[in-house]
Amino acid sequence: MKRSYAFFIAGALFLTIGSTKSVVLAETEQMQTSQNDTALLTSTLKDSGMYGTSSWELYTDGTMTVSSGSFVGELVGNAPWQKYKNIVTKITFTGPVTLQPEANHLFANCRLLTTVNTEQLDTSLVINMGGMFFYCTSLASVDVSTWNTSSAINMGGMFGNCYALTSLNLENFDVSNVTSIAGIFANSGLVDLQVSTWNTISVTDMSAAFYNNRALNYLDITSWSSTQVTSMSAMFGNCTSLSGIKLGDNMIFLANTLLPQVTQNENYTGRWVGLDTKIRYDSSVSFLSEYDGAQPDTFIWENRFQTITFDSIDGSEIPAQVVETDYQATEPEQPTKEGYSFIGWYTDEACTNQWDFSEPVRYTMTLFAGWQKNVETYMINFETNGGDPVASQSVLESTLVEEPVMPKKEGYVFLGWYTDISCTMSWDFGTPVTHDMTLYAGWQEKEKNYTVGFESNGGTPLEDVIIQKNSLLSKPEPPIKAGYQFVGWFSDPQLTQLWDFNRPVTSNLRLYAKWELIVENKNKSNEKTETKNGNESKTKTIKSNGVTAASTSDLAKHIIEKNEKMRLPKTGSQESIEYVMIGLLLIYLVFILKRIIKP
Repeated sequence: MKRSYAFFIAGALFLTIGSTKSVVLAETEQMQTSQNDTALLTSTLKDSGMYGTSSWELYTDGTMTVSSGSFVGELVGNAPWQKYKNIVTKITFTGPVTLQPEANHLFANCRLLTTVNTEQLDTSLVINMGGMFFYCTSLASVDVSTWNTSSAINMGGMFGNCYALTSLNLENFDVSNVTSIAGIFANSGLVDLQVSTWNTISVTDMSAAFYNNRALNYLDITSWSSTQVTSMSAMFGNCTSLSGIKLGDNMIFLANTLLPQVTQNENYTGRWVGLDTKIRYDSSVSFLSEYDGAQPDTFIWENRFQTITFDSIDGSEIPAQVVETDYQATEPEQPTKEGYSFIGWYTDEACTNQWDFSEPVRYTMTLFAGWQKNVETYMINFETNGGDPVASQSVLESTLVEEPVMPKKEGYVFLGWYTDISCTMSWDFGTPVTHDMTLYAGWQEKEKNYTVGFESNGGTPLEDVIIQKNSLLSKPEPPIKAGYQFVGWFSDPQLTQLWDFNRPVTSNLRLYAKWELIVENKNKSNEKTETKNGNESKTKTIKSNGVTAASTSDLAKHIIEKNEKMRLPKTGSQESIEYVMIGLLLIYLVFILKRIIKP
């Protein structure tokens, strides 16, 4: 049966009749633990039975075990532990248990209950979770983070009056269908409550949701929406420690939330202030009535005194200052930092918003030192490695070197500027300079051509040849000279160094033709003229019976020398000498023939 859960608020509150409604805490039931019940706390089995399809056993030490199964029917007051609510201290579900849609007051009023492994409960069908842990005053912790609450509509008073409960993580709760969270955390001992992700788009009743949570000092309800809410009565009533609330853009507050006023004392100014927006509200009433969601922020109690810390960013240390709110901070001595000049204090680390020390301090903050690096001058030298000289440059630190006019070097192509003498690391003139340096010119030798000329020494002329350095010279067609046989090309005019055409050309070259006189073969002695070094000399070639005898200038020389030894008279002419030589040769032949034919 579906019920109205306004009485869960009334279980902790009641409204007095009059022109002004006041909400006062009133307990609905006094905790009573009799001496007889205490005497029963032993480790023996006290009772057992079935609930739905689950079996259960209760021991006299207050421990109850429940087997897996499914609870059926109305749970209110019918769960097996309800009969022993003043005895049960621990409930253990030994397996999964499925709850029915009406699960309100499931563990309500089990005031000695300290432990229950609720992670075994399947809550996917539950519609009504109202008062589920209501008045479980000894329950210090409960893990419901894995519950499926997608079917839930009512969560009113769910954790109401859980005095010992200090922490709850409900971030995974799906409350998109929930219409009432009235008194859900009223009178609990919560210090840490995680509900920032809740989508309260369907909630209509938030009255007394956090009522009398005196230990709760911070609340994040960023995702909450109040678009459907019709009641926020006493929503924050008596939350005397709540000094920080994080709000989103869909939370607009109604009247009578009863958010306590910030105490104005030596620690607080009595105002609320946004941490980021720095928006200030003079009272709790103006805070919740004026907040319109346009500037979401975390709002806190404004401190009476603000602490100003100084981050010198690797400079000399500057001590912090404590300044009364709305008073000015004292500008400290300038910090120092090697290689830098101090330019002021800034409210942001990027140093874009400079702090004015004539401004009143309204919040705790850190000021950051702004620095400007001292400008260094660096000398850039250019080593041209044999090229045209290039002037040095004086360059400010972090600026660019001006690329000089390209130097020139005879016989070479300029490759660029390098940072190493071996010219392996090129310099990018788009790189800022950070130190003195020398840049080295890189060069590549040009491909060189050489001229090869031909001196034909009376033969047909040949044109000069242009050839690349270290290339091989192609042997030209032999020149022609009437009456002469071409011998070859020589690299010297004296015709002693025959040119090797397999030899690379490494310089300009002139080659000289060598010739040999062509002599006609006759029965008589024939002359052969040879040109050597531009001079002609004659030799005889002697034929006998049509065969050329070994006739050379060397043989003639030998005969002449022999004739001189014989002291032959000179005839006064070259021709007579030749006749003498022939005569001697004939005498020699006759002598030989006689010896051959002698018996």
